[in-house]
This record gives sequence, C-alpha cells and structure tokens, in this order.
Amino acid sequence: MAKFCTYCGFPLEENAAVCSECGVSVPGMSAEVPAEQTIVNEVPVQAPVEEFTSKSVKEETKLYPPAGIASFFFLSFVYAIPLVGFLCSIILSFTSKNPSLKNYARSVLLWYLMAVVAVLLVVAGFFVLGLTLGVSFREFIDEFYYFRI
Repeated sequence: MAKFCTYCGFPLEENAAVCSECGVSVPGMSAEVPAEQTIVNEVPVQAPVEEFTSKSVKEETKLYPPAGIASFFFLSFVYAIPLVGFLCSIILSFTSKNPSLKNYARSVLLWYLMAVVAVLLVVAGFFVLGLTLGVSFREFIDEFYYFRI
C-alpha cells in the first residue's frame, strides 16, 4: 500500500521518515532530518499591489472638490445658532453630495447629540440629588436666589 505525504501529496518511499519532495517529517516515523535537507515553505506570488487611490475616488474628487475655507466658515457660523444649526446639521448630514461637507455636518451633529446627552445627565443628576436630600427643584432654586440677594 502506497503512502503519500500529508503536506504535499507526493508518494513516499517505503519506511521513509521524511518526504523526499518537501522535506516534512512523516507522522508516526521517527528519524532526524538530514542536515542538507531544509524545509522551505513556498510563499505564493502575490498579485501586484494596486495604486492606493482607486479610479472611483479620483472621479469623486473631480466631481466634488474639497470644501474651501469660506464653506467651513459659513457653516461654522450657521451651526453656532442653536436650533437652526441643529436642523442644518441634520439636513446636510443626509442630503449633501459633497463628502467633506457631509462629514463636517455629521461631526457637528455628533457634538449636538453629545451636548443633549450631557444636559440630560445633569438634569437627571439634580433630580436624583433632590430626591436623596428631600428637596424639590423649586425649593432649591428659591433657596439659591434667596442667598444671592
């Protein structure tokens, strides 16, 4: 019965401890690999690496050039207006065709959402603090203004 190498599939000689083709030791046989034989793993040849930027990115850059300083300045001014800025950031983050303006709108929208979460956490903290101290929020505000006058 012929035996085959489990690594390369080459037919093995009778009682061979090492494959004569690839040099891998045969399981179940104990023998040392001769010094002149070394195991060499063949590395597959890789396809040539393509250019970093693909054609679609180059075409998109031609269609929608990066936004200029004036665009970012104007949008920063609009985003600074509380309700108008929030609405503009929602609209531009989903409808803008220019990727740089869309990403800027999305980053501003994330800042607005983080601010809303922070305000809600502070209000919840005051509510819990009021419950633990047994003071209502209205009484707290009255005491605060009483001591300021």
